Amino acid sequence: MTQFQLGSISTGTLRTEDLLPAFTYTMGELTHDPVSNTSKYPTEAMANLWDKAIHLIGTDQVRGHLYDGWTIDPEASGVDDLLKDLADALNELCPPFVYFGTHEGDGADFGFWPDMDSLNEAMQYGDVTFHDDERILDEHDAIVQVSDHGNVTVMDMERNVLWSVV
Repeated sequence: MTQFQLGSISTGTLRTEDLLPAFTYTMGELTHDPVSNTSKYPTEAMANLWDKAIHLIGTDQVRGHLYDGWTIDPEASGVDDLLKDLADALNELCPPFVYFGTHEGDGADFGFWPDMDSLNEAMQYGDVTFHDDERILDEHDAIVQVSDHGNVTVMDMERNVLWSVV
């Protein structure tokens, strides 16, 4: 299992014509296996959402080859709803204690960020089992290691690293 990549997917813009391809591309990266050429959507609604977005913006834009031939009006009816739905779907695809949205302090920096408040709350008030330097959070199917330097590693119950912050 590949470690989930925290960080920005789009910075410095709030333009729909920039965000829609970035969100769609990222959703495709998270749900498509290039080796087997298969998709793994948690729900059919999410598969339909990605399909709608890919057809709206065109495959050249999704693959990162943005060009001047933007084929839709970013102000057109439903485009903002589609963008919001893609953001919600990306949030659903996050591993435990990660959220998709804007970076704290920069409303034009969209990406995946650790939700340290939620993690700390789960470790403080949740059902936690301590084992050596690990905290096992059964209700989140996660194991958390916090080093004495503050480094955080979140793993699934099979000890595959989901994400880490150093």
